[in-house]
Amino acid sequence: MELVKNRKTKAPFNTGADKVAGRPLLVDKVSARMMGNGVFLQSWLSHFVFAPPLIVKKEDIDQGIAVFDEALSLADAEAEG
Repeated sequence: MELVKNRKTKAPFNTGADKVAGRPLLVDKVSARMMGNGVFLQSWLSHFVFAPPLIVKKEDIDQGIAVFDEALSLADAEAEG
């Protein structure tokens, strides 16, 4: 999944230059919030990678989606501000 600031232009929140310059990346903030709530994932620049185990239960997926939805409130706030 890719995180963009504007769906029409597909402008990302962060770029490779932001990463190199050591600026805080929005995807890192979102993934940190998720990991704090027990959902682990990989993030890079403007992408998230989810890789649940093959034996995942529906309840676990529902919890992961709920945690992701809540964590994306950070992106909503940054897009508005």
